[in-house]
Amino acid sequence: MEMSEMNDRNLIDSPRPPWILVAPLGRSSDSVTAAAERLGGLVVRLDGRRLGAQADVFSEFATALSFPSYFGRNWDALEECLGDIYNWLRRDVVVVVLSHPSFILSGDAGEFQTFLGVLWRAAEWISEAITDEGVLNRPGVSMHFLLSPAAADYDLIVDRVRGAGLPQGVYAMID
Repeated sequence: MEMSEMNDRNLIDSPRPPWILVAPLGRSSDSVTAAAERLGGLVVRLDGRRLGAQADVFSEFATALSFPSYFGRNWDALEECLGDIYNWLRRDVVVVVLSHPSFILSGDAGEFQTFLGVLWRAAEWISEAITDEGVLNRPGVSMHFLLSPAAADYDLIVDRVRGAGLPQGVYAMID
């Protein structure tokens, strides 16, 4: 899905897809994070240069998002903790900004695909409100992952995201 003009506030305020966004570093990515902050959301920034290996991804996410001590430091555990993040952060809007995404798991295209799949499934799961016998246990949370490359790396990241096998509509490119 290509988006040249969008209302960032509506996009970020909604727990619906697209959950993975690609926007060049600068004005486009800044407008997305500003929209989240105006909504009282949590904006977490991770530097892709520190996410070169699986262990780095697990460690950086755990630290930045205050994962509980039982986090198992594997893909399933990352997906579970992202999907349950409302339990300890209590935010209806969460945006994780990944700067320099060309460095994320750059040595293994399959691992990068796995990573994007984890982000998508966690955002999809947490987007649904949970009720128990008509009582709201958790609202639907608007969680988005913003891959924010430098202009020189934008096409590379677009190609990596498009080649990851994600369903249409799960991701969007913002210029």
